Amino acid sequence: ISNNKGDSVVLSWGEVFYPIHRHEIIIATKVMRIVPSKTKEQWPLPVETKLIVASDLMTVRNISNPTNISIRSAYFDESKGGKKGDTAYVKEFTIFDNDEALITVSDLPKDETLYEFPTVFYGRGRGIHSVTPFNGVLIKNILLKHFPVNINSLQRSMILASGNDGYRVIFSFSEIMNRNDQAELLLVELERKIGKSGAKFRLLPASDFFSDRSVKSLLYLKYIK
Repeated sequence: ISNNKGDSVVLSWGEVFYPIHRHEIIIATKVMRIVPSKTKEQWPLPVETKLIVASDLMTVRNISNPTNISIRSAYFDESKGGKKGDTAYVKEFTIFDNDEALITVSDLPKDETLYEFPTVFYGRGRGIHSVTPFNGVLIKNILLKHFPVNINSLQRSMILASGNDGYRVIFSFSEIMNRNDQAELLLVELERKIGKSGAKFRLLPASDFFSDRSVKSLLYLKYIK
């Protein structure tokens, strides 16, 4: 989404259409003044339309007078992805900075807090599920060690996640690193392994209503500038 002043920001399809809390990303055309009860101060009202991303902690994506929306598909490097239908057990995943491999993760970091998210998902081929507890660490704390969090990265960077079976999803960098609702992206380590198949790592997007971006058999995460 961009405007005539040269400002541009990235939103993922998932955060627009899949969130549990709907309609928190809008183009505002008018605003109501809220006057503080003690100071009675009347802040000036904006005179332009504005993109509002209500789930962002820092409002760096709230650009004024948006004039253009471009819908794009992420570029997928087939050489780094898995093969469709591959159910082989994957014991680790790699974090890339564009095409540069930075680190391979084979276990959950011991220095990170383990969280439990009781979640109800719609999807996974079986409709609505009962409450399922997912245990894992915040993926943003792992990414923080490798990628800068600044205005530019929050406005324009993305994270591509790929499973070993070739399934790929996109997250905007901001929806992972810049939330004000604590609906975090969790990295979950599964204990289940059946023969040579299974899924050691999967992602849990706690902000999503559907399970489509819950990538299992995680093979890599790729930071895209």
